[in-house]
Amino acid sequence: MIENLNVRELGERLEKYLHPVSASKEPEILFALAATAYENKIGENLENKIRDLDTKNYVKNFAERYSSAIETACKELSNDELKNFVIFGEKCINHYGSLPSGVSDLIIRLTEVKSGDIFLNVAGGSEICFKNEIPDDTNLIGIEQNISTCRIIYICSAVTGRSVQVRMKSVLEPGLDWLQANKVFINLPALNYRESGANVKEKIKTNPALMKIYGDKEPEVSVWNFVLSALESQMQPGKTVALLTNRDDLINDKGEYFRRGIVKNGRLEAVIALPEKIIHRFHKFYLMIFSQNNEKVKLVDASDIYRDREKN
Repeated sequence: MIENLNVRELGERLEKYLHPVSASKEPEILFALAATAYENKIGENLENKIRDLDTKNYVKNFAERYSSAIETACKELSNDELKNFVIFGEKCINHYGSLPSGVSDLIIRLTEVKSGDIFLNVAGGSEICFKNEIPDDTNLIGIEQNISTCRIIYICSAVTGRSVQVRMKSVLEPGLDWLQANKVFINLPALNYRESGANVKEKIKTNPALMKIYGDKEPEVSVWNFVLSALESQMQPGKTVALLTNRDDLINDKGEYFRRGIVKNGRLEAVIALPEKIIHRFHKFYLMIFSQNNEKVKLVDASDIYRDREKN
């Protein structure tokens, strides 16, 4: 597919067809429109391709209510435009779950996803799941915390034919290790801003792996809880890549206890500083790569390594 099509402009046109309905609180409605119109144009039925019951019912109800908008989209947009929006349209949604293409490409390279791997994508959205660089026989599993993103991923899965399992739960909850994922990506800002302090502590207390790390210490509200939970669920040998900001206990005293333990155990391989404003204009972003048996930690300053692309 042609990734540089202006998906923001396409999103505006799709929302115009739905007027007066706004997609700000229900972003999946744009994907339902684009996907339903695309499948209609190629003579297929989107609802029949969706595996998830909630998403299937959502798309069915959407098709019944917005037949006029679907007809307009079929007439005014090409097959390529509709399919490209379904695959790449998540970048239209202004939240931390939306990753620029260059960042998601780098994440896939750093996790070294290979044929037959089990790849756990935590709050990474559809941009990570449907990268061409991921082998077709990769077992893709998504962990998300909002129903809109789950629906978007299932809609994209139906259109592309790539199978993805999506679960709506917290990465802090126990039981992720049974997934046996050997490659993990975790979008920490997307998680960190959706969990209240009291809720985090309660979930930590139900997670034996995290409580073993804390020992007699009272659980703390820190982004490192999410990191540790992801690392504990990852099979070895393997790799985990975490995206975080300079606000996420990266260098402050609050995260020192966790950082020392991770480095001492040889789990931290590298820290990469990304270009400023590449994801959000107010924060600096970093990628942390975790693997096994690391005697040294590589510090990579990539803040000036980027090139401008046509804005999507």
